[in-house]
Amino acid sequence: MINLYQMKVIKNISSVALFFFASSFFVCFAYQNQILSSLSIDYATVFGDDYKKAKQRIASLETQFSMCFPNQKKMAQAVVFPELIRYHLLRDLFETESLKLIYVEEGSQIIDFSIGLFQMKPSFVENIENYLQKYPCLTESTNNFSKINDFKTSEIKKIRTQRIERLQQTDWQILYLSAFMSICYHRFVLS
Repeated sequence: MINLYQMKVIKNISSVALFFFASSFFVCFAYQNQILSSLSIDYATVFGDDYKKAKQRIASLETQFSMCFPNQKKMAQAVVFPELIRYHLLRDLFETESLKLIYVEEGSQIIDFSIGLFQMKPSFVENIENYLQKYPCLTESTNNFSKINDFKTSEIKKIRTQRIERLQQTDWQILYLSAFMSICYHRFVLS
């Protein structure tokens, strides 16, 4: 039987693994044209109305994506598009309310869940925050990443509450996505 400590270690390892899996996915995605050109799957048919809604959401965010990702807009849209297919506002509100309370009390080691339009997890944002603390050169004034670790308190439960509030806002999720893409570039292209 797994005890609480072992469960925390497993959850922590899985969060780190997810972060690096997502990072690896980002790098592999650069070869999307070669891979996708050989596939003949009609995703609009497979996902139906959810696909159409996701395309509408992407279109409604066109201005923000153009401003935040002038050179990598299509890449940023491709990263979040699968999550937009999965997103349902009412289900998101209903499912996450109790999960938020547990997260604020216990943290992402105990419970981790997807929230917001891009279905980001608190542990994903925690990994971004940690990476930006480790590499402060990424928080230059022109990219607003310094805001990510700027909390109004030092109390961990209040920080978790702020993190959840931010995750529910599309502008914050776009900032996290931008930071993630910069981290991937820093981690895999520059190294």
